[in-house]
Amino acid sequence: MDKKASRPDVEGAVTIFGDKIDLGRETQNHFAEYWGPKADQSGIDRLAFVSEGIKARAIGANIDTASTTVEIFNDVDEAIEWARPE
Repeated sequence: MDKKASRPDVEGAVTIFGDKIDLGRETQNHFAEYWGPKADQSGIDRLAFVSEGIKARAIGANIDTASTTVEIFNDVDEAIEWARPE
């Protein structure tokens, strides 16, 4: 069952990974298995992952979505600007 975001004005999401988060194989698998389909089901258009270094890239590379565009950023402000509705 497809379910839209409870707020129709929410079109993008930004997830920020801090320095202390552990992005081991189990966490990466969780993101790959759940976040892509959930992003599509929620109806958001854009999903941004932010971190310094390769953390966000490691997660973003494994996210498979049908209708949500996924981008990786090093800068939070750039990610927010990109995720905002046009």
